[in-house]
Amino acid sequence: MTSASSQSPSPMQRIWSLGDYHRIAVEHQIVSELLVANMDVRANQQVLDIACGTGNSAIAAARRRAVVTGIDIAPPLLERARLRSEAEGLDSITYDHGDAIQGLPYDDGRFDVVLSTLGLSFFPDHQQSIDECLRVLRPGGKIGIVAWAEPSMPTEFYHLGRDNNAIPEGRHINPAYYITRGPYLANIVGDRVSDVRIRQSNFEATYATIDDYLDLGTQFHGPTIARFASLQDDAQRAEYRQKQYEILERYNRAVDGTFALSYDYTEIILVKR
Repeated sequence: MTSASSQSPSPMQRIWSLGDYHRIAVEHQIVSELLVANMDVRANQQVLDIACGTGNSAIAAARRRAVVTGIDIAPPLLERARLRSEAEGLDSITYDHGDAIQGLPYDDGRFDVVLSTLGLSFFPDHQQSIDECLRVLRPGGKIGIVAWAEPSMPTEFYHLGRDNNAIPEGRHINPAYYITRGPYLANIVGDRVSDVRIRQSNFEATYATIDDYLDLGTQFHGPTIARFASLQDDAQRAEYRQKQYEILERYNRAVDGTFALSYDYTEIILVKR
């Protein structure tokens, strides 16, 4: 497999290299901690974190003394992941630059655990992605996937982008939440797994105002930056932001003038035969 670093940047790599995604991803760390706990990740297990971003799940697994490999398409995210790992003294993590959408550059049966938190679900071909996860997983190994639930605020934002022709280049894909649907997932995995566990959960993030939350996205979240850039003019961007604001108002759990957002997500755990 040709490494991502030897090719021109793909649309996905360009998008995820925009901004400073860690300013967003840090809110999601609790999801990774819960995932590795629910998967019973143990010391010395070989763990792969696909679309590892700035290292949330890789770090969560390494904190449990697993031996971790993280792979991601965006060099700036990998650099932040390395810095975070070094700051914690986690020397059992290796970070690889590669395009996991095109395939995984690892031998069959290498890993005990494969993770992807808010990553693989966004890949354009879920069948190919799960096939690759199963290929690199040993018999009896586990796959753990986290995806935004449907309905949820992130999936409503997805629909808003699609309906307003504001999906950036390279993002014309099946909605990420498809993978959370039992029949859809069962058709993908077939008889290759012995157990499928699907669990709904949520976590809360708080902000001073809804506008503060929206500003974080437009400054630091690569897909949001690309989405706003795809709109024609300031009037369209203002209209689009207002529609986002109205969605967020419906998800606001705060009653004191601040913004408290409940993120609903789905956790999937598969056990390979």
